[in-house]
Amino acid sequence: MILSKIASIVFYLVIFCLTFFFAFLRKKTDKKIFGFLCVLIPAISIALRFGVGTDSAAYVQMFNDISTEDLSMSLTRIETFSMEPTAVFLIKILHHFAYGYFTYFFAYSLLTFSFLYIFSRKLDSRNWWLIFGSVVMLMTPYCINGMRQAAAVSVFSVLLVNVFQKPRSLLTNTLLLILTCSLHFTAVLLVPVLIAILLVKHFDLKKCATVIIIFSLITLLVFPKAIGFLLSSGLMPSKYAETLAAYDGSLVNFDFLIFFTLSALLLLTRKFTKQGEEKLSDFATIVIICNLFYAGLGFYSAYIGRMSDYFWPMATFGIWLGIDRFKDNPAFKRVLYVATLACYFILAYFVMGNSEIIPFRFLS
Repeated sequence: MILSKIASIVFYLVIFCLTFFFAFLRKKTDKKIFGFLCVLIPAISIALRFGVGTDSAAYVQMFNDISTEDLSMSLTRIETFSMEPTAVFLIKILHHFAYGYFTYFFAYSLLTFSFLYIFSRKLDSRNWWLIFGSVVMLMTPYCINGMRQAAAVSVFSVLLVNVFQKPRSLLTNTLLLILTCSLHFTAVLLVPVLIAILLVKHFDLKKCATVIIIFSLITLLVFPKAIGFLLSSGLMPSKYAETLAAYDGSLVNFDFLIFFTLSALLLLTRKFTKQGEEKLSDFATIVIICNLFYAGLGFYSAYIGRMSDYFWPMATFGIWLGIDRFKDNPAFKRVLYVATLACYFILAYFVMGNSEIIPFRFLS
């Protein structure tokens, strides 16, 4: 079944409303069934898609190729960094089930939203339901288009919070980092962010922010020469080397502009932070500032600029921090927050037609 464009946007908005509703019930009643439902509803909805998203055909082809090839060929994909181990093993297992595509999509979407649920609850015990519903809204297109990276984003988000709250939990943090990298190889480049989180716990936010911004600017200036070295030395997997070798650069980078604006607003309004939330606010701010480096890479390569996607869940929380700092009616602030993100979703994916997630087609 294929929905019309209007019906498609209504379908997505209903899914988001149900997610908010059940997350709110989980917060109010403390009944786990509602937490289960607020994760399951968006996960199943996305898994039921067919031919939706710019990467849809590529994922179907990937599923068909890996499910029919010899295990030795699949292991070669992992050894040559052309495919992550989680993707290979999931396909090898799930293609035996009925509706293989559905189980494949469902496994990734369930993993993604489950970790985003954990991220939201660990991050803000008071407003986690609001954060979770909003993150689901912004991450849904990623789950449809970049399933592997979306899953890695969700696990990395939990890792960020865990490093901030429990820096001495080396085993847990290491396992989360390994899982993130096994979901998407690019995640290994995010280790510097974990170091920055540890630094902000011991040093002043302004000093850390200044150092990170200066380091980012210098690195971005020498980036072309650094890429030349990596390509010639063979230190970079050929999959990424081929992409980098053809970069043309870009004049406009919306991710960089968005994160730069958000970073500036959080720094300028820091004095309005609610009492008792200073450390959490500084943590979120420094993570968002760190992304100026990764988003800035998008000026040289749109492919590398996708590293910025790892920071969208924290940016969603940063937007809430910016709104929540002002002393208005709490209900009004929540409505404003959700409405802002809903408008972004409608503008980006319905009006501008990004990611080809509309119209929505159900798996037949």
